[in-house]
Amino acid sequence: MSADLQVEDSKIVSFNEARAERERNSTLWTPREAAEKLLRDIADGRRNPEVMYICLSQPTENGTEQIYHYCAGGTNMEYAGLLHYHLYELARDSGD
Repeated sequence: MSADLQVEDSKIVSFNEARAERERNSTLWTPREAAEKLLRDIADGRRNPEVMYICLSQPTENGTEQIYHYCAGGTNMEYAGLLHYHLYELARDSGD
């Protein structure tokens, strides 16, 4: 098996994913790897989201950032609440 792969529940996952989760460091894996992990968790029944808000930034050709978001299952107020709670959790867990 390649050094950049790991087995999880009989499924091959990236070394970056395993390392990022172990070290609780999101810079160690790519957005694509994180999205694939989320989809795998939903497919396997480990996650069953009722409301989901996904936000990403992508560089443009002129060097600026374009923001995209994908929402499902809720209202704008629920998305705002979810985002607010997540920001609180990030700040609390940052150790700064």
